[in-house]
Order: sequence, then C-alpha cells, then structure tokens
Amino acid sequence: MKQKSQSYGSGRERIMEAATVVVYREGLRGLTFRAVAEEAQVANSLIVHHFGTRQKLLEQTLDWTLSASIGLSRLPSFLNDPRGYVTALFDLLTSDMEIVVFQYQMILESRRKPPIEEPVKLLYQRYIDELVGAIQLTASTKIDEDSGRYVFATLDGLVLQYVAGVDRELIERALLRFWKNEFEPKVTVAKKPSALFLRFPELLEGESSS
Repeated sequence: MKQKSQSYGSGRERIMEAATVVVYREGLRGLTFRAVAEEAQVANSLIVHHFGTRQKLLEQTLDWTLSASIGLSRLPSFLNDPRGYVTALFDLLTSDMEIVVFQYQMILESRRKPPIEEPVKLLYQRYIDELVGAIQLTASTKIDEDSGRYVFATLDGLVLQYVAGVDRELIERALLRFWKNEFEPKVTVAKKPSALFLRFPELLEGESSS
C-alpha cells in the first residue's frame, strides 16, 4: 500500500522534494519519473517539462538540497555556548533525513558517474564556505579554508555515523569534545624552572635561545 504523500511545495520544488523522499525510501535505482510523479502527485509530463532528463532531475535536486538544508549562518548566536552550538549544528545538518540520505547517495553515485562529480564537489565547497563564514563571525575565532575543510570532514563523518544508526547522544558528545578542543581558548601554563636552572640562570637563557 502506497504511503500517503507528505505536504509539498509547488512546481519544481514539489518535484525535487518528492525525489529526495523516493531516494530515501528506495535508493537511486528506484528514482524514476513515475515514482516521483506518484509521490508528488503530479503528471509525468510536468517532470519532463521542468527537468527533461533523469540526470538533470538528480543534479538540480542536489543543488536544491543544499539551499533547503543549510542554515549555518544562524549558528554564530551559539558560539559562546558550546553545548548549544553543538545541538544547533547537529539539528541543522540532520533536520531532514531524506535530504541527508539523498546527498550521501549522490556522493556515492558520483564515483560511478563522472557528470555528477562536479555538482558533488560544489556541494562540499558550499558547505565548507558556509561553515567558515559562520565561524569567522565570532571575534575570537579565525579559520581559513583548509581548516574549514578539516572541521567539515569531522562533522560529515559524525553525521554519516548518525545516518548509520549510532546514537545521537554519542555523536553529540564526540562533537562537543571536538569543538572544545578546536575552538575553546587554550590556557598555557608556564613551566616552573627546575632547581638546576634556578641555581644556574645562565643555563635557562641558553635553553630559551636554542
């Protein structure tokens, strides 16, 4: 028995939303114009009119998922509250599991179908740019693109674990530990000179100059 379709937007967005649901439920192999049309409750001809081919539907839906899912610009209000930041970040990255699963399916598909490689690379780059921009909005933290890629790789891996069924609490604890290690101010404790250096201060001077 077919599940009752969820409430969708209109036109192209309605079709792309339905495409993510079909892929979430049946995988990319189950993505046909007929399946998407049934899910979106539209005619096949409307999908052809908007997208033309299955490939174009996939590419444009991937692009749409980014704008539909990303909201990292809202994060800076949590930057002084690590636990709140972690919760908000995780909510943003996993708020729509149909979109998350669709993106991972497309990432895997890009290894087999070169035309999808560039859209997938763009997806990652836009996520990284958004993340870097969000972090840089706090006065105490500066981050370049290489560091942003490293941070996003960590987030991406944790989200993938969540998709695989790892308990959310475990993921959030790991993310909180990572965030504190990377972004909380480091307190440097000066080492107390040994008794030898106190007795012969010229040795300490030689040590500091070496």
